Amino acid sequence: MDGKYGIVICGLNGCGKSALARILARELGYLRMDVEDYYFRDSDIP
Repeated sequence: MDGKYGIVICGLNGCGKSALARILARELGYLRMDVEDYYFRDSDIP
């Protein structure tokens, strides 16, 4: 089967999505993209 494949990880804040994505990307050789890197502006507000 030809085409592009990916995995989407969804969940609540603080549930470990980023950690899981980092591990899966490393193990599977996938590119990791985090929506927060693209959607939210940088700010100093915690």
